[in-house]
Amino acid sequence: LTWKKPKKEGGAPITSYIVEKREGKAASWTRVADTGFATHVYNVDGLIEGYEYFFQVRAKNSAGIGEPATLKAPVVPSKRKDKPSAPVGPLECSATTEDSITLSWQPPLSNGGTPLTGYIIE
Repeated sequence: LTWKKPKKEGGAPITSYIVEKREGKAASWTRVADTGFATHVYNVDGLIEGYEYFFQVRAKNSAGIGEPATLKAPVVPSKRKDKPSAPVGPLECSATTEDSITLSWQPPLSNGGTPLTGYIIE
């Protein structure tokens, strides 16, 4: 999660942020962390793939804890998407003509977690 510091600090410097989550249609919020310092980033671990989560963040200073900034839409964790691996060789060239060739190869061993949409030939 990332967020921006509030426009007003309430007269005292922000000392940390409180990160809270709410699962799907649950009514109550659960504290995930007190960041311990004035960071604007927090990695939430232990989420279940395919479940909906809402998050909110509250600024904290010496006067107390402020009102939350809340996500309007849920977040649904999914497997990390990455670049696909290289196509499996050998790269073969056949059916050459005066102005064209036919190339062939096997698909990559890993699609990076998402379907392939094409290949770039250079």
